[in-house]
Amino acid sequence: MDLSLFKKLGLSDKEIKVYLTLLEYGAISVRSLAELADFRRV
Repeated sequence: MDLSLFKKLGLSDKEIKVYLTLLEYGAISVRSLAELADFRRV
């Protein structure tokens, strides 16, 4: 997938990753989203 459109819209790399993860998995908890997107929650 070409991510340049998301970049042109001003999304950061993390925001793009979160968006694409939500598209793939649908409504999920924040904990699951963090795990699937490989983010550390603090």
